[in-house]
Amino acid sequence: MSKTCVNVVPQPVCVTLADGTKLSVFEHIIYDMTCTIPVPKGQYFTKALDSETPFLIPEGATAQSGACPIPTPIVKFEKMYDIDKEGCCIVFMQRCTTGFDAQCKPLPPIIENFEMDKDTVYVPVGIISDECPCKEVESLGTVTDFAALCVDPCDGK
Repeated sequence: MSKTCVNVVPQPVCVTLADGTKLSVFEHIIYDMTCTIPVPKGQYFTKALDSETPFLIPEGATAQSGACPIPTPIVKFEKMYDIDKEGCCIVFMQRCTTGFDAQCKPLPPIIENFEMDKDTVYVPVGIISDECPCKEVESLGTVTDFAALCVDPCDGK
């Protein structure tokens, strides 16, 4: 009569599917305990440490020892415009951070708005757009007085 047992501590394994998707699974090794030294005689995989349901590695997939590395989050800044009710544009920076779960799948992006210094939080007051619908303004002519430089582009005063 043969006696078998499963290793007590399952080992993490990174499985890469044919389409490039990565899955972290656990390998359980089955040992033949009839010998003086236990001899591995089989293995199975599960998706969780406490799972008893075997996970079959699909054809075309590869497995390597260790958990799958989680990619570094992708952080992008984009210049955006806050268009107020008068149609004036306030320029600000929008940061989009995309993280990844343990299976290396992208998580929903986190969107945050900042002043142009990319540090001070900005709270939009109007409609956010990636384009500024510029208003046509009349030429100021030749500037002979510094007061002309203080013209509000929204109301021309």
